[in-house]
Amino acid sequence: GIFSHATMVVISRSELQRMQASVAEGVVTKAENKRKLLKKVSDQRVANWPNTLAAQRKAKLDWKKEREEKEEAERRKTDQIEAELQRKTRVDAIKNANRLMYEQTDKMKFLRGQQLYTDVIADREDQVDLFKRKAEEEKEIEKKWHEDMMVRLKESDRREKEETDRRKAKSLAICEIQKRQLQDTKDQLIMKLKKDYIEGQLMKQMVTADIVEEQRIHAEKQAAQKAQNAEMLAANMNLKDLRKELLKVEEVEAAKRKKQVDDMQRIVKARAALEKKHFDERQAIRNKLIEVATRDLEARHTKEENILEKHREESEQKYQDEMERRRILKAKGDHAIDMSRKMQIHLRKERAETEKIQAAMLAEHWKARNAEIEQESQKEAQDSWDKNWEIRRSQEAQVQENKYKRAEVRANDLLRDEQTKAVMMEDDERFKNFAQLEIDRFKAKGKATFLLEKARDAKDIQLLAGKNK
Repeated sequence: GIFSHATMVVISRSELQRMQASVAEGVVTKAENKRKLLKKVSDQRVANWPNTLAAQRKAKLDWKKEREEKEEAERRKTDQIEAELQRKTRVDAIKNANRLMYEQTDKMKFLRGQQLYTDVIADREDQVDLFKRKAEEEKEIEKKWHEDMMVRLKESDRREKEETDRRKAKSLAICEIQKRQLQDTKDQLIMKLKKDYIEGQLMKQMVTADIVEEQRIHAEKQAAQKAQNAEMLAANMNLKDLRKELLKVEEVEAAKRKKQVDDMQRIVKARAALEKKHFDERQAIRNKLIEVATRDLEARHTKEENILEKHREESEQKYQDEMERRRILKAKGDHAIDMSRKMQIHLRKERAETEKIQAAMLAEHWKARNAEIEQESQKEAQDSWDKNWEIRRSQEAQVQENKYKRAEVRANDLLRDEQTKAVMMEDDERFKNFAQLEIDRFKAKGKATFLLEKARDAKDIQLLAGKNK
């Protein structure tokens, strides 16, 4: 079973005795006393040691105890604070309940009604002052707006005038530049024509010089030929046979030379005629070019004049259109300004009428409300009077029924009357003090206080307990 594998343990006699002594009761041996003494000395020695297990255990227990005591102190403090808050809450609730009960009295209701009426009157006066200030501010704004609009209109007129002057100056400058360009073109064309004419004259002189040089060379050739022929003729004077042949040859040569001369003269005449024709053609072309250039210049000048005139007319028309547009815009602006002012005046009138109607409605509302408050106050006073009257009748009935207690009831009634008078005097003094505080507060705000003073000095009708006769 369980103890089948148990191991045998061998102990000494001293160990057995110690074990028996430890479980024995009431037997204290000398060794035990010595041990306890040594333990006590040891405990006293290590009592102040902080690093022993017992000291650490004790420090831990002390720390826990201090923490619990501290938490308990904090809980008590929190409970005290909570109790104080609850006490203040109860006191405040009682004060609030007393205040609410005090607010329900006739005097306080009447005072509150007069305060409300005074506030309404003050608010109405503030509204009237606000409306007046708003009207004045609107007038100032409208005046500033009108002045600003006039300044803008003057500035616009000044800018328009400057723009017109600038455009006119620009147009005049463009006209001057175009005139100078036209004059420069004319001068350049005239110079070109003069230059072409001079070149034509130089070419004519050169052609004439070439013709004269050719005629001179031809004449020299003819003279040399004649000299040569004369020399040949003189050399062959004696040769009659050859003379005839030479004569024939001379005649042939003469015919040839004559023909050559004729050809040369014809060529010269043809060349001169051709040159004259070419010169005439070139001169005609030059004249034609001059005429074309002149007509072109005239046409260009006329076109430029037409363009300038058209530009001037367009500028004038644009200026007139711009002035008409600005006049229309100005008229529209003036009309819009006029309509805006009329609309503002109409809106102000409507707003004034609306505010007047609202003020009248507000006055009627508060008048009706004050009437309702007055009726409620009168009703409450009547109810109180009726209640007191019923109480009085009940008391009179009780007096009639209990004649044997007349003296005691009379004494009680007198005592109750005195207490009632004392309470009434205390309430009246309290009410007057409160009313005076409200009057001082209203005076500090600059509000009227005659209604509050009237409520403070109002007489309260109280019914005392019935008296037996």
